[in-house]
Amino acid sequence: MRNAGNLELTLPTALGRTYVLLQSATLDGGGSWAPVPGLTPQAGTGASHVFQVPISGGSKFFRVQVTAP
Repeated sequence: MRNAGNLELTLPTALGRTYVLLQSATLDGGGSWAPVPGLTPQAGTGASHVFQVPISGGSKFFRVQVTAP
């Protein structure tokens, strides 16, 4: 969803997990994934979490990295 110059990505979370939003300019094998600048890892609470990403530059692809303790 788009909201005031931001892209909002909503996802469910699980308690005890950590979520990091990653971005890449391409989906082919040459692209590298890196954390979205300005966003911090989020601890799962069991509720949904909204990542707000400023809309800037060209096309981007996103994925979420989930880690357990």
